[in-house]
This record gives sequence, C-alpha cells and structure tokens, in this order.
Amino acid sequence: MEKFNQINSSSGGGLTISSGYRDPKHNAEVGGAKNSAHMRGNAVDVHFNGGEQETVKMIETASKAGIGGIGVYRPGVIHIDVRPSKATWGPDHHSGSIPSWASSTLRDHMSGKISGNYTPTYDNTADNTADNTSQVEVVTPEMVKIMDQKLKTRGVTAE
Repeated sequence: MEKFNQINSSSGGGLTISSGYRDPKHNAEVGGAKNSAHMRGNAVDVHFNGGEQETVKMIETASKAGIGGIGVYRPGVIHIDVRPSKATWGPDHHSGSIPSWASSTLRDHMSGKISGNYTPTYDNTADNTADNTSQVEVVTPEMVKIMDQKLKTRGVTAE
C-alpha cells in the first residue's frame, strides 16, 4: 500500500482500487493469472479519470515509484504490482496487446529510462479506438443487498 499511496499522492489523488487481494478461488473466477500477484497482496488494479494521455502520465508515475509490473487495460484503467523485475502487458495480459498509444512509455519503463526528468512520448494518432473515459460503476446500497442475497443463496458467507 505504501507504493500505491505514493503514486496516488504524486498524481494528485483520485485513484480508485477496483481489485486488490484475491484469494485463489476468486482469482480463478475473475480470470486472473495462475500465479497472480493479486493472490499475494502485491498488486492492485486502479481506475482514474482520464484518457490516453493521463494514462501515459500514470505509467510514468508508477515507474518512477519503483513499480515492476504495469498492465494497461484501457485509458484510465491499469494494473500495478511490486514484483522485483519489470513486466508490461495489455488488455489480454500479453505484451502483444499493449495499446500503441502506451507502447513507447512502457518500453521506456522496461529499459529503465524513466527518471526524474523523463518526458513521455504520447502518440494520439496511433490508437483512437479506445474509450477515453474510465468505466467505474457506482455501487448502490440496493446493489450490495442483491449481491449479498445471491452470495447467500450460493452458500457464501462473510466469514
């Protein structure tokens, strides 16, 4: 959480954790990687307001904070983890799916070029197919009640 707080503070706040620790069962249910850092409590998926350019800036901020793993799912939605080595990937969890607008900054992350005076390269002509708004859903008390009822029906309790 220390690195997350550092990144959140450096970026002016406004990061929302959409996924943190996952037990193995939940990780499998959501399609997480077999050896996901989420299962060790070493990863978070975050949402923030912004499009491609803001996401490139967030990649830079995460890299400067010493984050090892950075996954880019769409503008305003990334994965960060504290693995000791560097890794990057796109929406299908492979490097081949990295959005073109984020590729040069992620290459710089992998090569260790991102430092205090780094200027990211943002190509806004490369990939205009993505939605520029983050997809954060507001959870209402009614939604929580319905989900709680569904979980109880399946024998899942709060313990």
